[in-house]
Formats: sequence, structure tokens, C-alpha cells
Amino acid sequence: MFVVGTTPQKVTKVVEILPQVTYLSVNRRELENLHSHFGDKTVNVEIPRIERLPEEIVRKAVKVYTLSGVRHLIVTLGENGVLLVHKEQNGTTNVRHFPALRCERIVDVTGAGDGLAAGVIAALLSGRSISQAIVTGLEVARTVLQNGGFSQIGPHLLSPNARL
Repeated sequence: MFVVGTTPQKVTKVVEILPQVTYLSVNRRELENLHSHFGDKTVNVEIPRIERLPEEIVRKAVKVYTLSGVRHLIVTLGENGVLLVHKEQNGTTNVRHFPALRCERIVDVTGAGDGLAAGVIAALLSGRSISQAIVTGLEVARTVLQNGGFSQIGPHLLSPNARL
């Protein structure tokens, strides 16, 4: 199951089903609300240092990932890209940062997060790994940003063979 946060206020309403969720995609504000929902609970996981990202965001993402039970947590960070938290096959928690792709110009930010989610889902359905899928999602999000919203994007961009 792939769940995309809709608003910071509504995201905590899905907490009960999170252990059944394979992919959870949230933005920074939704991450903050989920983090607050879990309160003072602590997790014993090493927090990696990721250049260009505040340690606080990484710590909150690891805590939400660990306590929520989701298999893959995707945190969209706008111009700072995407943070992925998931378990490797050996059971260790992996935190990976994907920088945002350079945009020639930004016409409108409307739909960029939805474009990212659509690109990730399309790539996963075509058999790509989660890392490859995030890169595809970032490419679709960049196209959305540069074209003034998601309404300008055709289904051909989400095909498995798309070259963005």
C-alpha cells in the first residue's frame, strides 16, 4: 500500500494502519505532526549525518519510521529533495538523501508533490527499485515545477521508458 499525506492535520488519522503500509510519503510539516503524535518515545537507532540537511529532520524521520511500522518512509523536502528511510536486506536502517534536481525555472509549485508520488508509484509498478523510483519521482516533480503544475503532464511521462 502507498499512502501519501494530504495535510499536516489529517496525516495522524492513518497512524493505526501504518504497520500495513509499504510506502508512506509525507512532506516536512506532515513529518512534524507524525513526530509529535509519537511524543516522547525514544528509538535506539544511529542517526546518520547527512550533509545539507538539518540533523533534526533526519532524527524525526528515523523516529517516525521506526515507531510507525511502515516499510519505506519518503519525506519530501521541497528544494532540499527527498529523504528515504527504510531497512536494508540485512535489517539495518538506511537513511538516504536524494537532492532536488536543478530546475531551469519554476513556474508553479502546485502538484509537485503529487507528481513525485505519481513518478515513484509508476516506477515501482514498472519494476524499478525504491531508489530508482525516487529519482523518477524527482524527474516528474521537476517537470511539474517547470511546466506550471501537474495539469501539463501527460501520461507518457509516467511510462516505464520515459526519458525526462
